Amino acid sequence: LEVDLAAAIRLAVTGRREIVRDNIRVQTNGATETIRLRVLPIEEPENLSGLLLVMFEPMPGPPPEATAREAEEGGETGTKVAYLEQELQRTRENLQTVVEELESSNEELKSTNEEYQSANEELQSTNEELESSREELQSLNEELVNVNAELQARVEEAANAFEDMRHFLDSLEIPTIFLDNQMRVQRFSNSATRIVSLIDSDVGRPIEHLHQQLEYPDMVRDARYVAQTLRYLEKEVRTRDGRWYRMRIMPHRKPSNVLEGVVIVFFDIHVEKTAGADLLVAKESLGQFQAIVDTVREPLLLLNQNLVVTMANGSFYRAFREEPERTVGRHLYELGDRQWDIPRLRALLEEILPEQEAFDDFEVEQEFPGIGRHRMLLNARRLRGAEEGQERILLAIEDVTGRPGKPPEEP
Repeated sequence: LEVDLAAAIRLAVTGRREIVRDNIRVQTNGATETIRLRVLPIEEPENLSGLLLVMFEPMPGPPPEATAREAEEGGETGTKVAYLEQELQRTRENLQTVVEELESSNEELKSTNEEYQSANEELQSTNEELESSREELQSLNEELVNVNAELQARVEEAANAFEDMRHFLDSLEIPTIFLDNQMRVQRFSNSATRIVSLIDSDVGRPIEHLHQQLEYPDMVRDARYVAQTLRYLEKEVRTRDGRWYRMRIMPHRKPSNVLEGVVIVFFDIHVEKTAGADLLVAKESLGQFQAIVDTVREPLLLLNQNLVVTMANGSFYRAFREEPERTVGRHLYELGDRQWDIPRLRALLEEILPEQEAFDDFEVEQEFPGIGRHRMLLNARRLRGAEEGQERILLAIEDVTGRPGKPPEEP
């Protein structure tokens, strides 16, 4: 039964048809019985699809009288011969099936072997290329170590130049409000809440619906005027608690040069209005600070705790062909054509830098309007203020276009 059953199952699976084998002799309870073997593939129902139904049907044997007569006439030998011939035929069919399967398997193995051989050659070639790349990366790494040491020295020099003006830098806070063409709030700095009562849910609301601390009811009218004429407007205004600001309203354009709205910036001039002598000292200090900043050859940006640019040196304006009006008071991610809105840089400035004092050699490669594609290394230092909320971030930028880049990280 083992040979016939295995062959019938194999034929039923490969041909998806019913296989019937007759006159198969099996032992049952010490006797011998002739059966019909049926193997039927099941198609329905769907939950039984793919299964096989194996049936063992008894076949009627010859009557006792015939058996005795056949024994007398030598028919028993003829019956055995017929059975052996059937057994031989089934064996031949099974053998033919096995031979065909072996030939098919041999072809598949031959094809697989050729594929493995081709893959092995490709892997060998790749291994040689990787070995060559490793040697090149090792050489580049040594050069980068030297460049990093030079850059670290320059960053420390710039940080020392700003140390004397630390308290002054920490006190800089510029309230800024961005409005769209319908005079609805787009975004604002935290310090702007001292002038207009703003919370996060106010984004999208008209500015005229919000409570203002200014003794100046024409702010919305002037903002509409700037949006229509594209001319910036500047006025001195005062809050209800008596503090003076210089309000500057400027057109705010998209990178495509389409007008997006206006930006309103408030510069604290209370000291200037109330104490001329103190203002003069502050202006002299600012001039000294600006002179120190402008002596540094690398582009520098000074950011407040909200990543809004509070100051930039001349090297930055020259290198990126920017103007102070488009830089100071704007968020770092909005500068230029939003080239600085980089997810990894966001993580460094917003998540890592608040927990650490600095980060070094963050590589940026971007396309900048008017100057083309440049690769730069960014270094940042957190400058603590005397009071909470007066922290600043000093961002130094070194153009390394043309120098060998950092090696890719090992997988």
